[in-house]
Amino acid sequence: CSSPIVETAKITDRSVDGRIFRVRAAQVIMLMHWNANFTEITLLQWAPTYLNQVLDVPLAQLGKYLLAPALIEQLANIGVASVESLLLARGTSMLGLRRAACVIASLTQSLGMLLFGLARSPAIASLAMCLVRSGDCLHNSGYNVNYLEVGGKDTAVLSAVGNCLASAPGFIIPPLSLALRRIGGGSWLGVFIVPVVLQVVSATAYIKYASLVPARDVLAA
Repeated sequence: CSSPIVETAKITDRSVDGRIFRVRAAQVIMLMHWNANFTEITLLQWAPTYLNQVLDVPLAQLGKYLLAPALIEQLANIGVASVESLLLARGTSMLGLRRAACVIASLTQSLGMLLFGLARSPAIASLAMCLVRSGDCLHNSGYNVNYLEVGGKDTAVLSAVGNCLASAPGFIIPPLSLALRRIGGGSWLGVFIVPVVLQVVSATAYIKYASLVPARDVLAA
């Protein structure tokens, strides 16, 4: 009988077609990923500073305002999975589900970032963070799993490049935020508006170009 190693070698295609990165459906996944990370990282980097310096929350009490968003995110994961299973059982298309998840996530996170930038109390700021963190769960069932569908045999490469690019906001946000605050005369609002604009752009592109067809099949058509 055949060796499992030999059989694996027969079915494994290790070649990579770099043209997959020209496919719109692949590009919008990476764009969505980049902008979702931009939002998350902006909030994670600046929330403690904003709470402390703008909303006068003592450093020793920051934890109680950051705890609720973390808990909400975990509960949202359970809720999102249950709702999506129900929708699929009732005939909702998978592509429609992907688009809806990303769009609702973008709207939720955009609202959260605006609310956070306008917050004048720690409680409102915490509520805003809950919106942003819960939106992240929807992104996971939108663009995140879409890597597998569009990537096909090239999923590993597509997701590796996407993850690499999505790490860039971690380096860009600090100097950009400082420049925006300088331009805005010390206001934080611009720092939290930029992610909103990026979310709207990426959600619009995703609605138009999202697909479930593997990139190689698009190239072969």
